[in-house]
Amino acid sequence: MTLTVSKSKRGQFFSADAIIAAVIFIMGLSILTAQWFSVRAQADAQANYLLDDAHRVSDLLLNAGSPLDWYVNPAAANSSGFGQFGTRVGILNQSAMRSAMGYINADQTANLGRYNQTKQLLSVSSEFYVQINVSCLNSGAPAYPSSGANGFPLIAIGSEPMKPTQVSRVVRDIVIPVSSGITNPPVYYYYGTMTVTMWTNKSTI
Repeated sequence: MTLTVSKSKRGQFFSADAIIAAVIFIMGLSILTAQWFSVRAQADAQANYLLDDAHRVSDLLLNAGSPLDWYVNPAAANSSGFGQFGTRVGILNQSAMRSAMGYINADQTANLGRYNQTKQLLSVSSEFYVQINVSCLNSGAPAYPSSGANGFPLIAIGSEPMKPTQVSRVVRDIVIPVSSGITNPPVYYYYGTMTVTMWTNKSTI
């Protein structure tokens, strides 16, 4: 006995099945594509936000703070910064930077309050981390005081990135004058960089 299927019924079955599968596939693809673009747009927006903050914070820190020891009580300060008072932008006060490490570094529990107050002073919601490196020095100057490995000192202020989901960095050139203790020259000038890192480990800022 031979079972036969009419051509018209076979064609109708195939057409309906294919149409339904195609519709489901297209709908799924559309949803995935829309979701991907949404996630990508959100990530780009966060990255741009962090980069804008990094530029703005670096501008603030290159100038002198008010008062000069603002890091002692950030909640009562007018502005933050490590610039040498009365000099051009980018000449930093090494004493202020070294002192700030003992007040607003987030890796010390006692400093968390001042660290969060500093974030408010800087008007940022993400975390910040500032590194000062001396890359070269003027002729005849001794090694930078308290220099680290390979003669590169590291002044680190803020909260070091821990498993960040978004990171933006800005590097600025700096000069650090240090009293020589002698008549000629009275001051040694150390040249280097300030790296401002803005970061978050949250999905949204």
